[in-house]
Amino acid sequence: MPCDTSLPPEEVLVPGRRLSCWLLAVGLVAATSASAGLAHAGPQGKPTVAPGTALLDPRPSLPTVKSGHRPGPDVLYAPTAASPQLANHDPRFRAAPLLVSGTEAYVGGEYLYQDYIYDDHGSQAMPINATDQTASDSTTALGLSANALAYQVGSISYPTDPVHAGNAADLVEFRMVPGPTSTAYRFTLNTLKRADTTVISLAMDTDRNAATGGSTLPRDPGASFPGTDAVLTTWGTGAEVSLFAADGSLKGTTAVGVHTDLLARQITVTVPRSVQDPSGTVRATLATGLYDKANGGWLRPGVGEPTATRPGGAGPYDRTPSGIFNLGFRFDEPIQQQNSPPDTRQAAALRAHTPTTYAHDIDVTALRAGVLRSTVPTSGLQIRLYASH
Repeated sequence: MPCDTSLPPEEVLVPGRRLSCWLLAVGLVAATSASAGLAHAGPQGKPTVAPGTALLDPRPSLPTVKSGHRPGPDVLYAPTAASPQLANHDPRFRAAPLLVSGTEAYVGGEYLYQDYIYDDHGSQAMPINATDQTASDSTTALGLSANALAYQVGSISYPTDPVHAGNAADLVEFRMVPGPTSTAYRFTLNTLKRADTTVISLAMDTDRNAATGGSTLPRDPGASFPGTDAVLTTWGTGAEVSLFAADGSLKGTTAVGVHTDLLARQITVTVPRSVQDPSGTVRATLATGLYDKANGGWLRPGVGEPTATRPGGAGPYDRTPSGIFNLGFRFDEPIQQQNSPPDTRQAAALRAHTPTTYAHDIDVTALRAGVLRSTVPTSGLQIRLYASH
């Protein structure tokens, strides 16, 4: 399809346009790499390059032309693209981005998780295609797509209001930094056109016992989070921490500070240790969706096509899908091993209304000790993120 150069960067990179238009705007591109190399062939053979990596001068291997013009498009000679989403704008966050999806790291007191991009499709509420009409779960989608980055298993679609740009709940990265008096949490999104389009919950099972704590979050997304002892919720223009007693009753909710950077598409929440003080090992579940300004909760999908104010995509597999579009801490997506959609197992967990399938332990003791630890591979198949022009 032709590129629409009138669109702002966040719209140029929405699904369906990103592969044909990625050179027109600075944004994020995902690519599958079979080695630890930093460059990978992008659309039409054009190279994509990781931030901070210089392109080799292509002239020695390319023919000269009588006009004297440099071989290839001018972008080959342009400085490496920089993406605000991959930069640190708050001095509490210092580590370089991981740039490999489905990985985590502990870097000098900072925890990082790198998610997939364009995997924000929610529950698999409808069949993928005719061969999936009797499927028992979404793992039947493996291998169906010839283009894993352009395919999806989840069926939830965004409201048609352009403020969502078909991508507003797409988590790119999560960071956590425990400090002397407070803990900083940063959520980076792929698209953020208005501060209050997205709602994010980080549910924490501090005793790692699913039998204690609450299960229904105060701003209920429509799925259960058993074992929740504390939950941080932010919607860009506000944030709060809710605490649960062991018997599941709500002890109270406290407003906390939030800063939203629309250029970087980052929401940073600061939680005083006097409000909630994570320690030891915390089992966390991270979920994103769309904020419902009318009731302060999560927009829930309806049956059929979306409207300007309501997501669509509910269907025979899940007639009452939750408002969750994207889950973090997914280290087992099959795309890491074979051609499959990046949301394959996420869609199955959301279809089952079990987001805590992706509850993950964060070692706060290691963070406070400044331990260095990473799951980023040094070789083999990787789903890498690149900044592009």
